[in-house]
Amino acid sequence: MRVGIDLTYIGKGHGGGETYLVNLVRYLSRLDQHNSYDLYISCAEDQAILGPLAPNYRFYVLRPANSWVRIPIGLPMQMLRNPVDVLHAIHVGPPWSPNPYALMWYDLSYLAYPASLPLLMRIRLKYMIPFSARRAGKILTLSYAMKREIVATYGLPESRILVTQPGVDFSLFHPMDPAAARAELSQRYRLPQRFMLCVGSLEPRKNIYRLLDALVMLKSKGRLDISLVMVGRAKYRGVTFLDEIKVRHLEDQVVLTNFVPTADLPLFYNAAELAVYPSLYEGFGLPAAEALACGTPLVASAASAIPEVVADSALLVNALDTAEIAAALDRLMHDRELQSRYRQSGPVQAARFSWEETARLTLSAWKEIVQQRHVS
Repeated sequence: MRVGIDLTYIGKGHGGGETYLVNLVRYLSRLDQHNSYDLYISCAEDQAILGPLAPNYRFYVLRPANSWVRIPIGLPMQMLRNPVDVLHAIHVGPPWSPNPYALMWYDLSYLAYPASLPLLMRIRLKYMIPFSARRAGKILTLSYAMKREIVATYGLPESRILVTQPGVDFSLFHPMDPAAARAELSQRYRLPQRFMLCVGSLEPRKNIYRLLDALVMLKSKGRLDISLVMVGRAKYRGVTFLDEIKVRHLEDQVVLTNFVPTADLPLFYNAAELAVYPSLYEGFGLPAAEALACGTPLVASAASAIPEVVADSALLVNALDTAEIAAALDRLMHDRELQSRYRQSGPVQAARFSWEETARLTLSAWKEIVQQRHVS
């Protein structure tokens, strides 16, 4: 079997979506040295992101770089020149394809939070995603919550949708000595001695505004004992974290790092006294799983797929309720017994998520599509 994988989304800072693609390919390379893989990238430099792969994995640079032309023209032309048995597409497949394809949907945020996308992108996804879904041999998604949402939204049979939950890289994300983690971070970052951690962006569905408002509530009551360290893109459509922090007079309580290398993230989780993940909508929620893997006590939103990820190993809140977020942070900051319980249960819960299993399930979906084509 020869598989084509659209990797043109990597190298662009797409967060969890990029993490999924990179780890899918890395773990496939360990799992499968039998089938052939054509990896489609935007530029030759993106090869370095994936690191060394088995010899049955070959890279092809897709042209043009513009996705409006690349997906409907560049991708089919590439598969005509070098035929594959099945394509792994992200979000949308080509309107015409010489090969069947599996379609990966991270989430339906373009429907849940349309304002977070440019108008032309919203229009494109509104029409192309249902069209692609009808043509896909199989639809893959990251959680059972997303599977239920896809079925309810598009009326697709459950049998056409396969859940392939992401994994956690336990070689990186695992409990460490907090003092050692803080000492190593201090060599590269200016951080407070005690802090809670939030990994996210100013995108509205990440719910950072309510988190900052919760800190204001705690500060007004004299209950904000530690700082907040924010890791992630510090600007969104002209609005910066700094603007929002200044408006709330939290300059002394909030530290911004912007993006940090993946290798540093486990240090941040282990150095933090707790983590907070208040997102209103997630297809999975990798930062929550990574926090659990590091044994970091976590306050998490009870929305969308997040409860599926954390189960009873985090303190869940109604993320639309600022007062409830503040109360949960206050409780977890001061309840040592609860902290201890989550430090023990978090890594156990995170161990349920394996990139090896993600790769194995995805490979089985491709094989099923190819077999169906031969039968028909």
